[in-house]
Amino acid sequence: MSQWHCYLKIAYYLALIGYHISDIVFDWIEFGSEVCDQGKFAGVPTNSTAVKRILGLSCGVGSLCSLAMVVVYLYYIDFHWKCSQNSGYCLINNARLTRDGLLNCSDDNQTRAPVCNRHFVLVELVISNFELYLKDDIQSVLLIYMYGVSQKDPSSVIQLDWRGILFAVCSIVANLKLCVCFTTKLFGLGSGEKMPECESTKHCCCLFGMIGSIIFEILSILYLALALSDLLTS
Repeated sequence: MSQWHCYLKIAYYLALIGYHISDIVFDWIEFGSEVCDQGKFAGVPTNSTAVKRILGLSCGVGSLCSLAMVVVYLYYIDFHWKCSQNSGYCLINNARLTRDGLLNCSDDNQTRAPVCNRHFVLVELVISNFELYLKDDIQSVLLIYMYGVSQKDPSSVIQLDWRGILFAVCSIVANLKLCVCFTTKLFGLGSGEKMPECESTKHCCCLFGMIGSIIFEILSILYLALALSDLLTS
């Protein structure tokens, strides 16, 4: 790949790092300010200790996963930066995989190309699944649960403000981002993402994550549509 492609990849991973850092900050602001201080979640009043604990757990797990993903992305950035300085990649078709998962070039003209540990791809998938099921999906389910509470309890009418809308939108974006991640990894659309030594494990992680992200993406969209509909008709 050309040097500009290396820089494009670096910009992409920098954007993902920015996303994860922003996600950590927003989650804890939402949890501390709205849930703990104002006693409501996604615009629905709640004093439920269980809701607070579950949301706090999801925020904690999400923060750990985001920090781990930042480490992975920093590794990718370092690899692509080295590639840009060496004017190219070690092409997968002309490479062999060592026992420790490192990629070595068999082409003499590419022997100076950087070596990438492709096991980071599998690490990224495992962390993404933890993030999906222990953070994003928990929050998607809570959104639907709180909407159900608002329909059953007249005192818990949805008071949807910009933060509630933003939280729902962020939930949609988070599930979409993970769905794209799992899909691209499943079909090997990224450079160097094919892993012959553990391809079946990678496929299982991708399928498991892709199915979950699609299901809970629908739930998040459903909540936002229902909440906005109630807001407009009230």
